[in-house]
Amino acid sequence: MPPISFFIEFQIRKESCNMQEWLAEFAKRAAAAERDEPGTLAYAALVNDNKPDNVLIYERYSSVAAQQAHGKHPAHKVFTDTLGKRKMTKRMVQQGMFEEKAGYPFGTKPLKNNGKDTRVMFVNVPPKAFGVPENLPDDFFKTFAETGPAPKVLKTEPGTESYVFGKLVNAQRGDLKNGMFSIVEAYANEDAFKTHITNVFGKMRPDLKASFDASWKVSGTGYLFKPQTQQRKLGNQGLVCGAQGFGCMGMTAFYGKPKSDDHCIGLIQSCISHGINMFDTAEAYAVPTGKNGDVLYNEAVLGKAIAAVGREKMVIATKHSRVRPGLNKEQLHAAIRSSCEKSLKRLGIKTIDLYYLHRMYPDQEIEDVMEGFKKLVNAGMIKYVGLSEAPPSFIRRAHAVQPISAVQQEWSLIARDLEDPGGVVDTCRELGIGIVPYSPVARGFLSGQFNDGDKPKAFKATVPYMKEENLKNNINVAKNIENMAASKGLTLSQLSLAWVMNQGIDVVPIPGTTSFDHLEENAMAAQVALSNQEMSDIANAANAIQGERGDERYMSSTFRARM
Repeated sequence: MPPISFFIEFQIRKESCNMQEWLAEFAKRAAAAERDEPGTLAYAALVNDNKPDNVLIYERYSSVAAQQAHGKHPAHKVFTDTLGKRKMTKRMVQQGMFEEKAGYPFGTKPLKNNGKDTRVMFVNVPPKAFGVPENLPDDFFKTFAETGPAPKVLKTEPGTESYVFGKLVNAQRGDLKNGMFSIVEAYANEDAFKTHITNVFGKMRPDLKASFDASWKVSGTGYLFKPQTQQRKLGNQGLVCGAQGFGCMGMTAFYGKPKSDDHCIGLIQSCISHGINMFDTAEAYAVPTGKNGDVLYNEAVLGKAIAAVGREKMVIATKHSRVRPGLNKEQLHAAIRSSCEKSLKRLGIKTIDLYYLHRMYPDQEIEDVMEGFKKLVNAGMIKYVGLSEAPPSFIRRAHAVQPISAVQQEWSLIARDLEDPGGVVDTCRELGIGIVPYSPVARGFLSGQFNDGDKPKAFKATVPYMKEENLKNNINVAKNIENMAASKGLTLSQLSLAWVMNQGIDVVPIPGTTSFDHLEENAMAAQVALSNQEMSDIANAANAIQGERGDERYMSSTFRARM
């Protein structure tokens, strides 16, 4: 389920308190939400110059379970009891909740001036007013998200900080009715609002100006989104990045039709605003376009995002794929350098931060390969070296030639073979090497995407734990873990990702997605702390999963094939 937004407008009882006193009480509740509730994505008090006695609370949750967890927090009872005993609130003016369907929320772009000048507008109108179907089918929102104004606004209006569309439910008071077409719009300032209206309508209409005059301002109390700010160190050579990275592969390859450049750039911009700054790609992530034999390289799309966002904000990781067999050492080193040069050109940068060997060469000694990588470091073409799907013995041998900063390895509640005693995890920690888990949500299986009867397609249908003979059992296991997540106000994917992130401060997973909602959902997992008992309980529940992490062909390229 997508995130839900909730707003409720109150009138302050002036004879009992003034606005500052009310906001002071709200600040206590907001601090607890920001500290303790990873699923409470926004909790802000908004004020209005034209309604000096009113306050509007804007709340946003990753799920209904997160909203319920918010209401059960001890600080919530203290807050509501204080309002009631001191008779601080006179009456409710309006209230509504809406399911988000399209557009982009707070956090997709950095808020200007820390959000203090942000203006927030809630628009709730009958669908017919916008000429859309009365029942607001999901197909309408899909079209609106892909071809409507939201992608254009995201790209061309830096001052439009939020632009989310949905369907109103739980409407109370005022002129609100369930089923209304709902929009949350936010602007950095009045000039940003004017820019938006001019772009959409051609000029600033008087009635819309009046609407803006009646909009809400951020009071400075609470928060409009939760940025991810934690940093983690990978290896001992100086590589530092956000606690969670982003796997770029799915933007263009292997999991469906490639997304547009604008969509991909928007995803990268959203990552940056959440503190996600390491972006993982590879020269192997390339697909034919069907036009004159052209190939779409994931690296090239990421390169466009680098140009749009700014190189200084990003940690770029890519991978060298094995070249043809039978090369002597000199030819091998030349091939490695050539691959790196092509990656640099596609990315549009001068230096790659983290350069991996994607899979082990079957016919080359790892020492010879690492000598080639060491030449790239000395030439300033790359900063740090990594390995992917390398067995412990290869990690040791490689590290003796060129210090390794990170090992990329599949790690999730389902893929746990790297945890074996003396295995990949133990070896990395002995040598001071960071671990970068790919597929930390088990290729989307632990997001619950198949819990409602959908069947795996394409590559996913070849993964043993998603095959027909295992699917029913494994969906039941996933639902059990989902119940554990709901008890903490989290989604299944958030708990699954948090379990990986809580493995240690030397772990930086790289989940991938093409959905802005899922991106924000993933980012919130960085704030989830799990006790040792919780980690054990979650892992034990996942032990009932049946099926390997890959079929025979896939497993032949993993570290286990070289053990």
